[in-house]
Amino acid sequence: MKSMFLAANATQRLAFCAAIGLFLSLGCSHDSKPAVTATPTAPPPQAATSSTSSQASIEVSESLRKRCDLPNEPAEAPQFDFDQAALRPRGEGILEGLARCMLDGNMKGQSIAVVGHADPRGSDSYNFALGERRAQAAADYLKGHGVPSEQVWIKSRGEKDATGSSEQEWQLDRNVQIAEKTE
Repeated sequence: MKSMFLAANATQRLAFCAAIGLFLSLGCSHDSKPAVTATPTAPPPQAATSSTSSQASIEVSESLRKRCDLPNEPAEAPQFDFDQAALRPRGEGILEGLARCMLDGNMKGQSIAVVGHADPRGSDSYNFALGERRAQAAADYLKGHGVPSEQVWIKSRGEKDATGSSEQEWQLDRNVQIAEKTE
């Protein structure tokens, strides 16, 4: 009888812990992110066509790709995971090529605008801040490879340009666009 009582208590404790865990995870869901206000630090980049693929999340304007001799199809571009601003390690060659171009190539002394985007899930203010953190991650990578801070302007568009309606399409909305900075 005592072992049944202990087993029942253990089962009840496990159920209680599971209920608490579920409650906490629901309380931390993506839709209930705290409102975060971010201020853009750059004007928007010039309008340009950019290549995208199902794997791309850093898009470099066509004119910038040509000036820096970057690949036309960034199939190995870094990606952002859902609700994350950290660059994935794959595809760093695109950012490294851009850094080289800005240090010693056709973009030496020129400025770029790095604009972060988010998919439409989450509040406007949260997605705006997430887009800014994504832009900052790409800018930090470039700065870490020697590009002077004053040549890299960051901005967020949040979810304003998002067009996806499924996970595969939302992945494309989670991007950073880089273009020559226009005055």
